[in-house]
Parts: sequence; C-alpha cells; structure tokens
Amino acid sequence: MGPEQLAQATHDLAKRSAQFQLHRRDDLTRQNFPLIYAVGMASPLAPRLIDWTWGDPAHPKVTLVGKGVCFDTGGLDLKPSSGMLIMKKDMGGPPTCWRWR
Repeated sequence: MGPEQLAQATHDLAKRSAQFQLHRRDDLTRQNFPLIYAVGMASPLAPRLIDWTWGDPAHPKVTLVGKGVCFDTGGLDLKPSSGMLIMKKDMGGPPTCWRWR
C-alpha cells in the first residue's frame, strides 16, 4: 500500500465518524512540514500527512506518529548504511512518538 492508497483508505474510513485532512506536496511546506516534503520529494509517490480527528474535543488528545507506514516509497535515505541493518526492528516496534495533551 503506497501513500495514495493509505490516504484513500483512511479517507474512506473517516467518512463514517471522523474529520479528515490531507496535506501533500506544496501544502506540506505551507503547513510547516518541510522535512516530510524534503524527504519525499525524491519519490515518484508524493508524500502525504494524514490528519484524522474524532471523539470529544474536550477529552485528552493522543497523537500517533506513524512514520514510515509506507516504507521504501522512493524518498531520500537519511540513515547511514549501518542504520539500515536494523530497519526492520525500527519499523516493527511500538510508535516512536506518543504525545498527550
């Protein structure tokens, strides 16, 4: 599943009970996500940031960062070659960023 298919599947699911926003291409830089844009611009598959919101806004907010959900879509490789040896572990672990507000 590439970035476009993941965004479409998320959009379809969000129609049921959530708010959906999609940031891609130049919109990523306008919305202050320049690194997502910079890494993904080398790929023929445009990067996307999916913002999916549901529930009571008064409740605590949980943010899950699913970096690399569509791994190896042709973006720039920022890791040194030694870092690639543990990539499967990196991609298979728990979310790398949990932020509670």
